[in-house]
Amino acid sequence: MLDYAFNTLGLNKVVATIRPENKASCKVAERLGMTIESEFVKVHDDKVMPHFVYSIQRANFNENGRAR
Repeated sequence: MLDYAFNTLGLNKVVATIRPENKASCKVAERLGMTIESEFVKVHDDKVMPHFVYSIQRANFNENGRAR
């Protein structure tokens, strides 16, 4: 996914918003070298839903799929 985003699409940054209780998705993002950039809270139908904003910059990515 990151290889395609950086090398094919030419993006400089990839961002993912993930709910903290979604531990599996958080682990995937972290394995890819993404880090938590910020947090925000979304309210939907009176339900408070916190989110993490994970990101990785092109400069921190290598073609082996790991963060530099």
